[in-house]
Parts: sequence; structure tokens; C-alpha cells
Amino acid sequence: MSVASAAELHAQAVRETEHGRHAAARRLLRAALNSGPDPELRARILISLAYHEAERRRLDDGLALLAEADAVADLPAAPRG
Repeated sequence: MSVASAAELHAQAVRETEHGRHAAARRLLRAALNSGPDPELRARILISLAYHEAERRRLDDGLALLAEADAVADLPAAPRG
């Protein structure tokens, strides 16, 4: 069995979100963070997690994740809000 890359985990999390499976998406996003993504993908994963936290009425946690995403070193301009 091969281990999924951070990009694969993130893509799978997006599909889970589209199908309303938010708990599964959060688990996949956390696994993606732990798999050593490059800076841009790390920021995108954090942004996705922030969305899920805000949807769970945990706005402060979501905002903290957005701040963490914004602080990722070597982040290109595209994912910045």
C-alpha cells in the first residue's frame, strides 16, 4: 500500500467536502499537513482547514489557521488573501 502525497490528500479532502463529508475532509487535511507539503500547498491546506473550522462555528480557530497560512515562508502571492 502506498502513502498518499499531501497533494493527493488535499484533493481527496476537497472531494469529501463537495459531498458533505466534512469530518472526513478534516481528517484528510490534517494528514496532508503531517505529510510535509511544500509551502504553497501547506498554505492551501491551512486555508481549507480554516473554512471547516469556521463552518463548525469556531471562527477564532479558523482565523488562527488563516494567520498561520499567511505566515508560511516563501509563499507566492497567489494564495495570499
